[in-house]
Amino acid sequence: MPLLTKQAVIRQLLVYAAAYPEASDTPQGIARWWLKPAEAVDMLVLDAALEFLADQGAFAPVQAPDARVRWRRVGSDTLLHELLAQFPPATGGEPQEA
Repeated sequence: MPLLTKQAVIRQLLVYAAAYPEASDTPQGIARWWLKPAEAVDMLVLDAALEFLADQGAFAPVQAPDARVRWRRVGSDTLLHELLAQFPPATGGEPQEA
C-alpha cells in the first residue's frame, strides 16, 4: 500500500488542526483519527511531520498526567494558513511507494 509523504502528512495535520483547534492526541491517535487513510501512515514520517510543525511554532507536545505525550495545535490561524500555502494539495503524486 502506498505511504503518505511527509508533505502530505503535514498538510493533513494542518487542515485537521484548522478545523479542530482544540484537538490533542498521541501520535497513534493522530494516525488513526486525524489522517486519512490511517493505514498508509508511516509513524517515522508522522513523527518527522510533527517535529517540523513544532519547529514552525504550529504544534507542541504536551505531557499528559498519564505520562503519554500528546500533540496539539499552538499556532494561530494566520500561521496555519501561511504553512498550508507552502504545502498545496498534491495532484496525483501525493502517495509514495514503500
